Amino acid sequence: MKNIKAIIVTILLSIVLVSLLIFRYFREDLYEAEDNSLDRQTTEIVLLHWIEIPDKITENFQEEYPEIRIKYYKYHKATYPTAIEDKLLGEQSFDLLGVPLEEYGQGCRKGLYADLQDQPFLEAYGADIRKCVRDKAEGGEFAVALSSSCFGIWYNQTIFSNYQLDVPETAEELLQVCSVLKSAGERPMIAGGRDSKGILPLMLLDSPQPDGKTRKDIVNILLKDYMGEVWEELTYQQAFQEFKKGRYAMFPAWDTSVQLADSELENIFIPGVFCLPYENTEGEKAKPVLLADNLTAVYSKSEKKKEAITFLNYLSRPQVAAQLSEANGWHSSLETTVSPELPYDDVWRPLRNGKIADVSFVLNK
Repeated sequence: MKNIKAIIVTILLSIVLVSLLIFRYFREDLYEAEDNSLDRQTTEIVLLHWIEIPDKITENFQEEYPEIRIKYYKYHKATYPTAIEDKLLGEQSFDLLGVPLEEYGQGCRKGLYADLQDQPFLEAYGADIRKCVRDKAEGGEFAVALSSSCFGIWYNQTIFSNYQLDVPETAEELLQVCSVLKSAGERPMIAGGRDSKGILPLMLLDSPQPDGKTRKDIVNILLKDYMGEVWEELTYQQAFQEFKKGRYAMFPAWDTSVQLADSELENIFIPGVFCLPYENTEGEKAKPVLLADNLTAVYSKSEKKKEAITFLNYLSRPQVAAQLSEANGWHSSLETTVSPELPYDDVWRPLRNGKIADVSFVLNK
């Protein structure tokens, strides 16, 4: 009898033990299946750019869209075009990319970017900026301009005053000013050739389509005779630092350069800015133009276009655009976003408002 009870107890214990082992096995299988399910539900989009994207933006986005993860690779703007070219040649996968303004048209012709013109969130952006994007793409809309820029020429008012020079109002007058400064032993102008050479004609002459042989000749004269020997070796930021130290009289720039200035600049010299207006088809002096800047596009070969567009949509929210503006020191291209106040932003404001050769706001400070 005792043997029978012992056998029964042993059998029951064996059943319990086997049951526990089976439960554990299926539980681990279940967890593994759940983990795999989560992995399958999370889509990672790869973003390549040169801009500053605060962690708060990506963290808040991923909290709202837990099924999408952002993997951001930040490059220096000077080396960015080469890096992108290498990735294209190597057929590496990515989903979103920054597009330099001077390369956007060519990229559109190559079919590198997905068409965005039917996306409702584009309505949040300024009409002038969207037109600039469409014009570069011959009518299509293949990128979002996260910011806008106004071109002009910073100048050292102290040097101009020393030689009793007026602010030039034409390209020919600019050449005359450069000639006077060079003859006096001054260095007339510096620019960043390493990362902004392609856009220099636009920065110098402020025309959306620099026209004709005369303008090309003027730009070539400026580069050859008055720009100095090292300009092609310098990045935009390095060239601005040289100008900021008072070593050069002028610096062709866009207004986001205010982030490179500091509040002590006037201890070295008084800064000012002017633009050289071009003539429109009616022969009238045209206003300075606002241009699209920091373009961002969806790669046409991406298999995650829907998720990439979701992130672009998120960036179009006013509060997110304001965070980007603050982090990068730029003017948002959203109509509803107020850009942060920046050092010397007031110097550029008349040009952003379309006023030509109006420098009295600087001279009377």
